[in-house]
Amino acid sequence: TVAALAQLLVGPATGDPQVAPARPDPGRSAPNDSLTLEDLAALPDGVVEAYPMTSLQLGMLFHSEGADHETYHSVSTVLVHAPFDEARMRRGIERVMNRHEALRSTFDLENFTVPMQLVHDRVDPALAVADLAGKSTPDRAQALQDRLECERSTPVDWTKAPLIRFCVDVLGPDSFQFTWTEHHALLDGWSSNNVFTELISDYLGRERATSSDRSLPPLRDH
Repeated sequence: TVAALAQLLVGPATGDPQVAPARPDPGRSAPNDSLTLEDLAALPDGVVEAYPMTSLQLGMLFHSEGADHETYHSVSTVLVHAPFDEARMRRGIERVMNRHEALRSTFDLENFTVPMQLVHDRVDPALAVADLAGKSTPDRAQALQDRLECERSTPVDWTKAPLIRFCVDVLGPDSFQFTWTEHHALLDGWSSNNVFTELISDYLGRERATSSDRSLPPLRDH
């Protein structure tokens, strides 16, 4: 809630929680070793990393709650001149999400000693596809406008992965409109554009043997 976020922004609760001296279960991909024992015990299955949220992230969530949900709610769209293949696009999104921890993250403000960004092992891509090829030019333009308005008015639930969603409107055999929506607490503008560039380059087959298949260091290394 807005009240809970406001309280979190004032500062952490008093007390000195015990910090875990070592990683817990060796059979699990263990998260940040600075977490408290209490926080480690609270991690749900499928979470492979956890980071205390920054004050900037908390502020963004605070200002995007309730009626102000469009604040820090980013919607981008671009025309791509290429044939659309849904299976190939889904595979590309999966590769990019596997490579970037942030794209597999959610935020939890309630179940830990401090607000946490949780990185999930696997997240199914959110991809919606519509075929507008058979529509008239005015109807196609209206459909694209409706798409943007829908994306802008539909909040991103930052407690459920993924916090980024993709939409494709097929315009014809050789072009499609690609739209992606994310919460700004997940990605800044520069990172969002980089993700788009990486994804489309992968889709077009330009990075098959280079960056699209290479793992990145975890967020804790930055």
